[in-house]
Amino acid sequence: TMLDGLAAGVRRQCIYTVAGFDTRLSSGSGYTPLWGVVRDLGPTLRLRPTGIALSLLNRALQGDLRAVTWQGPSDVSVYGFHSLSGWSVALVSSSAADHSVRLHFPASSKLPREMLLLADDAPGATNEDAEHVNVRHSRLALEGDSVSVLLPAWSLAVLLPEGAAE
Repeated sequence: TMLDGLAAGVRRQCIYTVAGFDTRLSSGSGYTPLWGVVRDLGPTLRLRPTGIALSLLNRALQGDLRAVTWQGPSDVSVYGFHSLSGWSVALVSSSAADHSVRLHFPASSKLPREMLLLADDAPGATNEDAEHVNVRHSRLALEGDSVSVLLPAWSLAVLLPEGAAE
């Protein structure tokens, strides 16, 4: 949603709450659960999946948002950013199936070389009781002016320039 807002020209956005657990509904019929970005502000500093996703997106949002022509399924969204360091990309899947994603870049561009994937132990995992959701790092193999990745179902991944994942 925040990436769609950015693509629509919204420049200032707020994730809403750091450690919120619920909020009163406007209808007055009780509370609705919220998943803030931080589960534990104490010794473990454990982030919720929302917080980890926001952290990954902040790493990818370098430079200018560029229009991306995506030929794949509509339940996979692709957002490209270009800076002096090269290209970074955010991939968001709202699909129940894994997808192979192949991205082509302009000739003589600095292509992304690393992928950070929001990974979990099982679908629907949270970090409420222990750390079940974290970040998995992998190197990307370049194929000329393109790169291919396997994007798991219901996932978020960012592709980053060389050294940006550290």
